[in-house]
Amino acid sequence: MKLKFRLDLVLFALGFLILVVWIAFFLVNKFWVLTKPAETYYTGAAYLEEEHIKEFPLKDLEDFDKKYDFKILSIEGGSIQSIPPEIGQFVSLVDVKIINSALKEIPPEIGSLVNLETLDLTGNDLSSLPTEIGQLSKLEKLYLTGNPISPKEAEKIKELLPNTQIFF
Repeated sequence: MKLKFRLDLVLFALGFLILVVWIAFFLVNKFWVLTKPAETYYTGAAYLEEEHIKEFPLKDLEDFDKKYDFKILSIEGGSIQSIPPEIGQFVSLVDVKIINSALKEIPPEIGSLVNLETLDLTGNDLSSLPTEIGQLSKLEKLYLTGNPISPKEAEKIKELLPNTQIFF
């Protein structure tokens, strides 16, 4: 009987130890994320560990920092009128959302984003897209709702992206 009691006590202690280690790991991981070096942050943007940028404070993206390897770029609101040609260097981008801004043009370098699957440009001032958009062979969805795109331009875009679901 005494041996069984000690075995129960050992199992209880082992379970408690596993719980403490799990909690410690969780807390250390949280604090490590919060204390990453300054280069993992972008001035005036949301935390980049989540690979999203929201409420970008710049009129243009001229100061866009090339050292981050984004999969998702999300910019909501603001007054961004242009995207720098350097966007083409972010070939790992899979999802780009620049919505409800003042975007007037997309650079031809957008065609270099060979892994892009979703491009959401809803609610901007785009009247056309560069022909290089047709190079996006992995593009599954293109959102252009709320842009002043003419029917002629819409047909051109459809021809450039025959396998893409396009929302005007």
